[in-house]
Amino acid sequence: MGFRAVISTQTPLVRFRASMEDILIKYGESDCIDVESMDPEDYQKSPGGVTAMVGPMVASLMRSGEFSAVRWVSFNPSAPPCFRYGGIENHSVYMTSDKVPLYTNFKESLWNEIHGISRMRLNKEEYEAFASFNWLTAERLMQFLTEVDLYWVHDFQLMLVSNMIGPSAPVVYQWHIPFVPSLMQPLMARFILKNMETADSLIVSTRREMEGLTRLGYHGRAFQLYPWIDESQHVVSPGAVEEALAKYGLEGKEIILLVARMDPIKRQDIAIQAFGKVAKERRDLVLVLVGDGSFTSSGLGHSKGAAWRSKLLGMVRELGLEDRVKMLGFVDDKRLAALYEASRLVILPSQLEGFGITTLEAWIHGKPVIVSSGAGSSELVANGVNGFVFRANDVEDLAGRMMDALKMDGDSMGRNGRQIAMMNTMDKAMNRLKEIFRETIEASSPGSEQ
Repeated sequence: MGFRAVISTQTPLVRFRASMEDILIKYGESDCIDVESMDPEDYQKSPGGVTAMVGPMVASLMRSGEFSAVRWVSFNPSAPPCFRYGGIENHSVYMTSDKVPLYTNFKESLWNEIHGISRMRLNKEEYEAFASFNWLTAERLMQFLTEVDLYWVHDFQLMLVSNMIGPSAPVVYQWHIPFVPSLMQPLMARFILKNMETADSLIVSTRREMEGLTRLGYHGRAFQLYPWIDESQHVVSPGAVEEALAKYGLEGKEIILLVARMDPIKRQDIAIQAFGKVAKERRDLVLVLVGDGSFTSSGLGHSKGAAWRSKLLGMVRELGLEDRVKMLGFVDDKRLAALYEASRLVILPSQLEGFGITTLEAWIHGKPVIVSSGAGSSELVANGVNGFVFRANDVEDLAGRMMDALKMDGDSMGRNGRQIAMMNTMDKAMNRLKEIFRETIEASSPGSEQ
């Protein structure tokens, strides 16, 4: 028999375009509104990120019987208190409008610290807002105290939740971003570590993060699990490639594809600069950038994504690449799969990345990759075999690797990459997650020895 799970993420599974008031007027009051009965214009799936990976996994765990019941708790300011989507009961966390920018500032400062971008200075009001958000989430989670066997909590925004929940039910905490202690102030690295240790089990994405935990003396149960890919989301229907190429004016072009949200850490700028060098020798090439802002940029009203996009557009103009660099913004799943299929190669230039799911997405379509040494997925790349790794932030090295990849047999490298992708499918990851969940529950049961 399956067990009852409560999932928690900052970003919701579904975001609402209509206000809560408009939803009530249009659809009437309901204890838990069925989103899939609503007008599609009134809501959208949250694109990319943690929810895009975890959502399909939860659905698969439900179908397999591992999860007998699921609730999902997330920050969703414009959503009803309860709504159902994909068979999952979703519960919304709210913050007062004056607290949201304080929470966002703390979270972004913490994110910058973790990624080695800037040192964090503690602001009392901002930390209080961050702690308040975690407590509001924990409060929501504990409402289901008598109906839960396991909490599955995600990412750095909710790092305080495990400790706040206490012994109410076992917590599996999954950390999705980098954890490299040498990039952080020692005080901040220990702060994060202490919060990680309050979970019953911790999951990190790569060997690099496991090494970071070991280096700091982590005490607890920790597992390494590479992010997974749902291959069913990457089936390309007949005519889809031609339709996508026509829509974006890419017919007859050799495409170098970059899929990432608009954020300076993703280093689209060095991709543009490196492409400018390669483009001089290869007139048939175009660089295609897919992605818009994160939940922070849109859902929390933070302008980082828009500002970065504007800077990139200016760079494209300065380099005279207006006809060679295409910035498409958001692309739906079907057209994105078609663009992968049509690409010559896929690049991931991030300065630092927890993993970089685009590596697996490229490989599932049989495409070679060029991946930054700062991306966790570089652990899976073998130079000249399934792609190339370049030195993070190095324009010349990236340009050189682009030229190397374009000279080699891309189909052969792509086939090799697909073999690696097939080792990291959702089905294989699900089997490992089942083991982790069961071990966590058993270790937390009365009478068990830790």
